[in-house]
Amino acid sequence: MTEFAAQLAPQKSLAVITFYAPQGIGGRSYALQLRAWGGQTPYTWSVAEGGLPAGLFLDPTSGLLSGTPLREETRTVLFQVTDSSASPLTGQSQLYQQSLTLNIRGSCNDSVDNDRDGLVDLLDPGCSDPADTSEHAPGLPCDDGLDNDGDGRSDTEVPVGALGDLGCATSWSGGEAPACQDGLDNDGDGGVDFDGGLSAGGAGEAPDPQCLTPFGRVETPSCGLGFELALLIPALAALRGRRSRRR
Repeated sequence: MTEFAAQLAPQKSLAVITFYAPQGIGGRSYALQLRAWGGQTPYTWSVAEGGLPAGLFLDPTSGLLSGTPLREETRTVLFQVTDSSASPLTGQSQLYQQSLTLNIRGSCNDSVDNDRDGLVDLLDPGCSDPADTSEHAPGLPCDDGLDNDGDGRSDTEVPVGALGDLGCATSWSGGEAPACQDGLDNDGDGGVDFDGGLSAGGAGEAPDPQCLTPFGRVETPSCGLGFELALLIPALAALRGRRSRRR
């Protein structure tokens, strides 16, 4: 009788004690540890009914649900756990089932500035649909999530330059390495960038006087014909005044 009671002991109360699944975001890593109580370890986990959101996988040994969701969707899944006991009457192990709702939202529908450019959801240039899984825009060098100029920074971040690339004033900036932050003396005046080229990995030279900020697109001063004429106007006016007085 004592031996029979010992065989029954592990079978008294197997249960899943995970009752809620946190919301996931498409394109971002997700992990949920399913937990069981009672029965006899080790446990075996499986999906009894329903399907997991695309990109998520269940480890049958540990009960870890993890992966990177691929799209926005909501799934109700019936999880099942079995223990290692064997009933002296049937020879079968215990099992317990628990239903959980897995809600995956798109990065463009979560009210979060995922790429830290100061723009949220459909206001972000990388979002064309609420179900999009990324706010990055592959066609924009300052919003594609890549370090295009190799300076260890990427894209724009708010506040500007805090962590993002200094060449990106906005998500729509033409590139991460404008003329005032590319490490080159583009106009041949002996000056380099706004900081002497330090932020671009240079040794540190004289800054270019035309580069007041790292966002300047050209190092050459905008002093074309119009600028030169503007300088001549006062001189011409003075000359005309002198001739009038002589008359």
